Amino acid sequence: AVAELNRDPRRTGWRRPRLVGLDRVAVSGELTEHLAIHRLRADAPLPEGFSLEIVGEEAEIIDRTDAIDPGWGIVAARACALLGVDVGGVDLRGPLECFLRPPPKAGPEAWREGALLEVNVLPALHLHALPTVGAARPVFDAFVAYCLSMPGAPPPRSTVEAAAARLPSG
Repeated sequence: AVAELNRDPRRTGWRRPRLVGLDRVAVSGELTEHLAIHRLRADAPLPEGFSLEIVGEEAEIIDRTDAIDPGWGIVAARACALLGVDVGGVDLRGPLECFLRPPPKAGPEAWREGALLEVNVLPALHLHALPTVGAARPVFDAFVAYCLSMPGAPPPRSTVEAAAARLPSG
């Protein structure tokens, strides 16, 4: 049942804001209708042997950065550069084993060996900062550092704030 999924301590929502990787599963009218087609309900467990996949951005976040062949990183960076995207999220599609080896050479069957699906110009950085599986990445730090390196960016204030924190209270 959805209630069982939402008991996972890695899930939160606006009513219980915390820095965790998963949102609560909301039961929408669309989900209720879809379940009803199969004579199922969101508040009841699935029948034995029945599985259901709820597709959503944050169903489970698996960071595989360390496992992927570096050649795919080059493909991702090149795609962003060709589109003029300075900070992008690149989605790859295919079986995991395709991405553990170098990208294939171009050709009519190359898509069978994994492919670049899309470049997101507004990447969901939190997916890599708070994965449910895999190492957390310092993406927010990298993004802020990048923004502060841009022409016209304000100077960093960390030294001023650190000095102010040491002032005696009075």
